[in-house]
Amino acid sequence: MAANSATRKLRGWIDEIQKTPEAIGQMPQVLAPKIKGQLDQAISSGQSVDGKKWAPRKEDGAQAMRGAQKDAAVVAVVGSNPAIKIVLSNGLVYSEYGTGHQQRRSLLEWDNGLPPKLGSAIRMGIVDMGLPFMSRAGGHNKVAAGTPWQAVST
Repeated sequence: MAANSATRKLRGWIDEIQKTPEAIGQMPQVLAPKIKGQLDQAISSGQSVDGKKWAPRKEDGAQAMRGAQKDAAVVAVVGSNPAIKIVLSNGLVYSEYGTGHQQRRSLLEWDNGLPPKLGSAIRMGIVDMGLPFMSRAGGHNKVAAGTPWQAVST
């Protein structure tokens, strides 16, 4: 699926979810680990979330930002304005924007709408919520208790 198509589908899901107010409140907590999984996969593969490979390190030609998954956090914001925040720290911050001494290796930038893998992860999170307009073969899965993300109240 092309990125623009994924973006249009996501917009449609958002429109449907807004018709289900109780789903809006739980969405950040359900989607945060799905998004974190995609970020971790991109970092471990040495690429942005849309699949653009990062340049190797100049010093030794090794993969840049190896093991930096710990420097990308996905925070579920709950309360009156639910949201999902992606927080980069340490080397990922410098890598995202580049510096005079460090080459730019963006994790979060993409060119043509929502990257398909990220859109798919979000879709699976919405399916896991069991909303009536989303389904997949075999029925709905529920989100397991004891999730590894942080919830922040606004």
